[in-house]
Amino acid sequence: MIKIALNGGKPKTENPNLPTSFEEYKKEIDWFQAHGLHDFHIHFRDPEGQDTLLQKYVQPQWEALKIACPGCRIGIGSPLLFGRTHEKRMEEISAWTWKPDYISLNIPEEGSNELAQLLIEKKVPVEYSCFTIDDALVFEKQGYADSTFRVLVEVSGEKDGQRTVDKAVQIYQYLHDRYPQLEYVIHGEDIYTWDVIQYAKAFHLNWRIGMEDISCDEHGQELTSNVALYRHALEI
Repeated sequence: MIKIALNGGKPKTENPNLPTSFEEYKKEIDWFQAHGLHDFHIHFRDPEGQDTLLQKYVQPQWEALKIACPGCRIGIGSPLLFGRTHEKRMEEISAWTWKPDYISLNIPEEGSNELAQLLIEKKVPVEYSCFTIDDALVFEKQGYADSTFRVLVEVSGEKDGQRTVDKAVQIYQYLHDRYPQLEYVIHGEDIYTWDVIQYAKAFHLNWRIGMEDISCDEHGQELTSNVALYRHALEI
């Protein structure tokens, strides 16, 4: 399985190629679905273009895409970035009367366990994100396997591609040895995401690509769409 992370929460002013509107989302999702990919991760925006979890903004956009692109699976992110606090996140998600296909939860963030319990109560499928082996230990200690939709292994900040791959493999193998029944997806968040993708392809693991993670090839050449990123991932 290959997951496409369309945009992340950065403003369009930082990267004009980021899809942030219904028309832009639909255009890319249509292309990917025509090529056999159906799993997407989107950070929806409010009218000012800011990443939001408010139901009044997210639900209409999510539902419109689900209708316009039958068969797609669309998850959303919940990071404590772009001015979002733990308290604000809990307030916004507590008010939900709907649920997306899944939501990603970053284990190392403040209040992640409290958020996990809220999502479990609301029966929202959770994709737990592990960045380090310590996060994997928390995953095990908290018993998250019972409520897991998927585990996302995401590594960044290492000094080279091999270290990035080694770290991702360490996390993946630790969890997979204990929970082989779960679905895993691995990826990077910088230039070394290409090394992670090459490893995932070589060993037939699920991987993620998209403008949330990277916007250039392994040589720093800018790529202007998620489609271009995916095509390059197939070529390397």
